[in-house]
Amino acid sequence: MQNAQKAFEATLNRSTLAKYKRDVLSYRARPRDDDERFDLSIAQRWILQRVFDLGWTAEKFGDFDRNVNARMWRRDAAKAERIGKKYQWIAYHEFLALVADHFQFGNSLYSDTDKKYDGPWQLSGRDIDPSCTLRQLPGPRRKSFSWWCPLNIYSLDPQIPRETWLNSRIDLPPISPFLEVVNPEDQSHWLVLESYPEWQEHAPESDERSDPPRKWLWYQLRSFIVRSNNAAKMFQWLSKQHFWGRWMPENSDFNNLFLGEFYWAPSVSQYTGVTNPNHDKRSNEPKIPFPFILTSADYSAQMNSFDCSNENFSIRIPTAWIVRQMGLRGNQVEGKFFDSVGNLIAFDPAVFYPGPNALLVKKEAFLRFLKHAKYDLMWFFLGGKQSLGGSFSREEWLGELQMSGAYRLVRGEVSGRINAKIIKPRAKKA
Repeated sequence: MQNAQKAFEATLNRSTLAKYKRDVLSYRARPRDDDERFDLSIAQRWILQRVFDLGWTAEKFGDFDRNVNARMWRRDAAKAERIGKKYQWIAYHEFLALVADHFQFGNSLYSDTDKKYDGPWQLSGRDIDPSCTLRQLPGPRRKSFSWWCPLNIYSLDPQIPRETWLNSRIDLPPISPFLEVVNPEDQSHWLVLESYPEWQEHAPESDERSDPPRKWLWYQLRSFIVRSNNAAKMFQWLSKQHFWGRWMPENSDFNNLFLGEFYWAPSVSQYTGVTNPNHDKRSNEPKIPFPFILTSADYSAQMNSFDCSNENFSIRIPTAWIVRQMGLRGNQVEGKFFDSVGNLIAFDPAVFYPGPNALLVKKEAFLRFLKHAKYDLMWFFLGGKQSLGGSFSREEWLGELQMSGAYRLVRGEVSGRINAKIIKPRAKKA
């Protein structure tokens, strides 16, 4: 065996041999044998017995459990649940607690990194958020007009041929109205740190089922802050970039975390929003010249589906660095963050009004904070003019308009421009 091993290693070059010793031989030295794995049948038997201990009997609940979903042959969570299944969930979480108290937290299957068990969020072991009482958001979220996303400043003219429209740069809606908005209720001024406006051409009523090709215009607006002494060079670099391919770092999407935990709880203590821009970047992606801090994050309510209490939705929230540095508090009203004296500083208006998700921050307070902290605010933007529906064949594809851009505040006013790139279809073969 040793001779065969040496003969095999002799066929490898120096680099491959180093990888072989590091990855293969080290794995053999620390095998993950089935003998070391937890016997799942122990958990199954314990949970079954616990269901009986909690009071489930066929006499009490058998008829109900057999008939509650008699017409719904599906396994997803969005349905009434059997009593026995509810007892199983209780027993399952009790068992997880016992395991956490009496067993060492093991490595994941494909990792040799030792980990510390801090809480059930590491195992996606929580399914109901007691800190969020929302059942749903109020009304349409993407295409409806709202004061923070003024889609009415642009309309898709049905008289313009789709191919002509796709190749036009001159009719693009301006970006500034989507970056600074005024609340009509109190005339307060807000900066929009993240937003995704879009416009879709309506299909003719006679063609709604056939999904005909139609016009689609969309914008993606994200923001970050960068140290003021780097701002000029950063904006100069940013203005020359083409952001298609989503290679720029983007905001965190939090799942299996409670809304009331941001950002004081152990489950979110490691999050900052501070970005190491060139970490793990592919070699063909642009090198970002300076570190920066993303301004927003997303809370996802998908975990709540198990008790059928609400639909899936997201809430835009400020990033950890901003919340901590500004001393904001976010556990009083879902989707709102207040300063130490109770002034509203940041919120997602889609939680309170019909309209698309966005993150808004009080302009005067935020700019005052940035000036004191010596940071500048910038937005990076990408968008597209494309076709929805129809055939995806190369013969019918009419091309698209790809947009990128950079914006910043200059003396309190939004400044920047859109760079548009027409992508024409390939010439058809004769």
